[in-house]
Amino acid sequence: MQTVHKFRLYPTSEQEQSLLFVMEVCRWVYNQFLSIWNNAAKIPGRYGLQATLPELKKDHPYLKKVNSKILQMVLFMLCNNLKVLRELKKSGRKAGRLRYNKYGQEL
Repeated sequence: MQTVHKFRLYPTSEQEQSLLFVMEVCRWVYNQFLSIWNNAAKIPGRYGLQATLPELKKDHPYLKKVNSKILQMVLFMLCNNLKVLRELKKSGRKAGRLRYNKYGQEL
């Protein structure tokens, strides 16, 4: 038998602001990669998009405050979402397009 423990965190106001900043940066990066994906003539691969992260960091210095693994995970989530949509369409289900995330919306 496995035991599961649930813990509730009570962050301080500084920690909460830091977490909100990271979530907002992740939302922005997700939307940027989705717009690159939608506007591309040839569908870019995940590693090709991942190679653009350093260029994005040069253009937008606030991205340097977020760990690179988090930004890579956002790109992985986007690619995984697109893969699932593609599989749904192949199986004959109706599937739309991915939407941009609004401010305050979780990924």
